[in-house]
Amino acid sequence: MLNERNPIIDPSQPMVYQIRIKGHLSHQRADWFGEVTITLEEDGNTLLTGMVIDQSALHGLLRKVRDLGMPLISVNRVNNPSQANASIVQKNFISSNQNNLGGILMKAIVWTKYGPPDGLQLREINKPVPRDNEVLIRIAATTVTTGDCELRSLKIPVLFRLPARIYNGLLKPKRITILGQELAGEIETTGKDVRLFKQGDQVFASTGLSFGGYAEYICLPEETNMGVLAKKPVNMTYEEAAAVPTGGLEALHFLRKGNIRHGQKVLIIGAGGSIGTFAVQLARHFGAEVTGVDSTEKLDLLRSIGAVRVIDYTREDFTKNGETYDVIFDIMGKSSFSGSIKSLKQNGRYLIGNPGLTQIVRGRWISMRSTKKVIIGAAIQKVEDLVFLKELIEAGEIKSVIDRRYPLEQTAEAHRYVDTGQKKGNVVITIGKNTNI
Repeated sequence: MLNERNPIIDPSQPMVYQIRIKGHLSHQRADWFGEVTITLEEDGNTLLTGMVIDQSALHGLLRKVRDLGMPLISVNRVNNPSQANASIVQKNFISSNQNNLGGILMKAIVWTKYGPPDGLQLREINKPVPRDNEVLIRIAATTVTTGDCELRSLKIPVLFRLPARIYNGLLKPKRITILGQELAGEIETTGKDVRLFKQGDQVFASTGLSFGGYAEYICLPEETNMGVLAKKPVNMTYEEAAAVPTGGLEALHFLRKGNIRHGQKVLIIGAGGSIGTFAVQLARHFGAEVTGVDSTEKLDLLRSIGAVRVIDYTREDFTKNGETYDVIFDIMGKSSFSGSIKSLKQNGRYLIGNPGLTQIVRGRWISMRSTKKVIIGAAIQKVEDLVFLKELIEAGEIKSVIDRRYPLEQTAEAHRYVDTGQKKGNVVITIGKNTNI
């Protein structure tokens, strides 16, 4: 039953309700509630304050709370919004970046449906408020990765499509509504328990599976098991730094699994993308002789970042040229499995960044039955690895490669370009001003 104080109301006054739920509501779900002010309380609860036109609208809000799976504590009607207990409503028209209930708004690209890029819509949603262990980052730049596009369209291995829908919404995205896996920006404020960062710090980060980069602001934990956060390299702009975490960490993870030694021959397939351009540079840093495989228009780029030899896959099949390698890194998992195994030296390692089920099964069999090893699995992101990349960048050993830049408003167009498969390195989304700092 609703906990209502004084059932007699003045019909000339707006109906304002305050709904209190247990736990803090994540900023990714804030847009579920439209023009409702969301207050994260110090006791760990969330207070939703909003005007409703009738009981049907109120019950619609309550259904959304139920769908969140967060326990409902109370529902109270504020009978006189002009008084102090509804002072939050009195902020209605303070500024243009506040909604009609007092919440400060920000721009974000909201993912509204599975499928083509037109499901990415520019909207205004509530600006997040950091918890005690979080920092609030004003995002200056983010990127469009192949992973963002694959999730948006659900063009992922069949094995993972149903689990992805179960996790994020069967018919449309619900749990994750803002894409963007990596970013760079400036810390605007910090929670009271944050010790490693302060206001004004310039940072770069991977958000992990929580995404959220396509927005003007994001809250990230100071330390977390999902995603990583560190101060950005001093010799990089925000745009350049935003392009580092996802591709850099994935490349570092696999090349370390490859146990590369000085003088070994390394073949990188798909070398012209985000992960590939970092993999070429890191393999060179580790002392390898690098061969890069990609399309014609990307070969000059590969030479410029350290590839000793390049192969145009549209004209040459590397599995038939007689060359063998100590390590083969197939970033997208699209090369011939049997041909790649034949192109490995004894005790060689075949690294597959995006394996299908057949590759997983065959890889285990090969690893058990021969001296050649097949290695799969996504990177476990660690702060120390991001700091390692930062140090290499500041030493001039590696850099990010940027193909195109788009403003936040053109994120859908950026997705269309990445969908073509033609991008060289990274596609960056710029947000606000001063992205070149």
